[in-house]
Amino acid sequence: MMVITVMTVMKKTMKRFLFSIIILNFCIFPLIAADSDELNTLSPNACLRRAIEQYNVQDYKGAEEFLNHSDPKNLVVVFYKAKLQLDLYNAPAEAEKLLLPVEGEIKKSTIPNIRDAYYSVLLQCKFQQEKWNEMPSVYGKIKAPDSTADYAISAYYYNRGDYAKVKNNTGILYASALSRLEHYEAACNEYEKLNIINADYVRSLFALGRYEKAYEAGRQTEDEQKDYICGLCQVNLEKWSLAKNHFTQYIKDHKSNFNTLCFFYKGYCEYNLEEFKDAYASFVRFALEADESQRAKVRLSYEYAAKAALQCSDYDNAAIQAENIVKNALTAEEKQKSVLFAAGIYSDAQKYERALNLLKPYTTQKNDFAAEVLFFCARIYESMGDTAQADTTYQKIIKDFSRSGFAEEAVYKSGELYYSQLNYALALNRFNSYIYKYAHGKYALNALYYAGECALKTGDNERAVLFCNTLLSKYENSSFAYGARKNLLEAYIKLEDYAQAYATAKELLKLFPEQAAADSIGKKTLQLEQLLNGTDKRIVEKLAEYEANNKAETLKGRLCGTELVQLYAQSQTTQKEAFALAQEIFAKQEVSINRETVEIQVTADENTSVDEREAAAQNAEFIADYRRKNDENRVAAALYLKAAEYYRSAENGEKSAICLYGAAEAFVAADMTADARETARLLKKLYPESRQAQRIDRITGADGD
Repeated sequence: MMVITVMTVMKKTMKRFLFSIIILNFCIFPLIAADSDELNTLSPNACLRRAIEQYNVQDYKGAEEFLNHSDPKNLVVVFYKAKLQLDLYNAPAEAEKLLLPVEGEIKKSTIPNIRDAYYSVLLQCKFQQEKWNEMPSVYGKIKAPDSTADYAISAYYYNRGDYAKVKNNTGILYASALSRLEHYEAACNEYEKLNIINADYVRSLFALGRYEKAYEAGRQTEDEQKDYICGLCQVNLEKWSLAKNHFTQYIKDHKSNFNTLCFFYKGYCEYNLEEFKDAYASFVRFALEADESQRAKVRLSYEYAAKAALQCSDYDNAAIQAENIVKNALTAEEKQKSVLFAAGIYSDAQKYERALNLLKPYTTQKNDFAAEVLFFCARIYESMGDTAQADTTYQKIIKDFSRSGFAEEAVYKSGELYYSQLNYALALNRFNSYIYKYAHGKYALNALYYAGECALKTGDNERAVLFCNTLLSKYENSSFAYGARKNLLEAYIKLEDYAQAYATAKELLKLFPEQAAADSIGKKTLQLEQLLNGTDKRIVEKLAEYEANNKAETLKGRLCGTELVQLYAQSQTTQKEAFALAQEIFAKQEVSINRETVEIQVTADENTSVDEREAAAQNAEFIADYRRKNDENRVAAALYLKAAEYYRSAENGEKSAICLYGAAEAFVAADMTADARETARLLKKLYPESRQAQRIDRITGADGD
């Protein structure tokens, strides 16, 4: 496509097109070739004919010579002399001087088409001299305007901004007028039909959102704004680096007299490229150099400058730009937004007092903005850790602006405030208040969930059940459905309503299999089955705790498991379970206690503490008792000795003495008298004052020793 600019169209191409084609389309006299080169031999009429012939072949100099030998009073001679002033000398003023005196004669003339030809040439004179206001009256005298006259009058309308009156046969002028009228699709079609690329064509493509095509066309133009336009295309394509390069080149090529908006868009590109220092500089420069017509962009520029400064942790400059945002607000609404934004900047910079001072003047008003400002203040107090003042501010909103949307949010946020402080009792009070006032409010779902959770944490299990069931009936498929059912399960367990708890657990497994599996709901279901079947509650709870602590693999698990052994041991029906568990745990405990010599992997919190040794002793003692009852006396004796050793290392002398006594008894039962007496001597040596030491000789038969 041919590349052409609007300025070229208006100042060069248009005129050349208009005046190079003005050839009289009628013949006043038949053309007769001259019989001689000697002009003096031709009559004035013959010279006129010869002049017209030379004009038609664009030999303007030759035409002029013949006209000079024609009758100067002849209207046709005057007409062609005027045309030569346009075409040969580009002197529209001189042409007009020749034409105006003969206008009266032209009106009376009977020469075919002379009137339209005369006014067409006069119109071109007016056009070339930019006598815009005189053109309509001249054009109105042409009965059958040709394309040249249409172009001239269209240029007049275009010049005054009356684009709708531009004729559709004026080519590029018509295309440009369509663009100015925002008929972009039609404008693009016209430019493409003419095979012309210029800035208007690019802008029309841009306006249609055809940024790729606009960019490619823009690169081909010679328009001084090409880099600016190309940069805008790339901004809309979000190709920030390429866009920035075009704006940078535009600034470089136009050291003065350029569109200052390029700094704004350059800054915007740098901001998106996370080049925040450069972005800050670009936005500030734009704000300083922008004119009054760009004030809206100035406020936005200060906003981005403040954000860029924050990204650099430059809180001082962020605060400066925040103040500029407020100063440059254009409307009351903008001022309000700017105040809140600036307060947010101060808050982010942890300059809370400055933020509050900025907001304070607006807190005494009686409108929705005052409610919004108070809400903002409450959030700042939260950030400051001033829970009491934050709550006081929320309560003021609730009381003074009860019909505002911020009142509803304030009720809910006051609950969140105390929930975040782990003050579940007060949080429950606030969430319950919200549910009562705004049963169908936008935070009703959240309030029900957190009210249920707070009730559970404060031990108000019946209310927890109520809140959870209400949530599930109103918002069955909400994002809180799983959490509410899980809380409901815990509440039923605490209420010892195991049937409802079991039903809830089964529902969780069915509706949320993955989440339930991750939270071990399956294990909890088995525990509930045990409870429903009459298993001791203490055993069920301790078993759950044992499993939750990774059983015998951790110190906490082993201690918990040892307690579970004792619970099993209390019932004759669970002796085998107690024995099996004690053996499993004791094996791990021995490895842990002796890990200095046995290479094992343990967690960082495990150690051979007093608790570990005490628990190992208890398990060893139980296993020994179990073996003794089953007449496995030799094995029992060894385990009693091990238990005595662990009790002693745990500084439990009383239990150590009991186990030494038990070992002696087991040795006697196994007919291992020597071992029994050796154990007796050890008992009397270590714990001479113990009751077991006083009685030991009776069972070993060593009274006479």
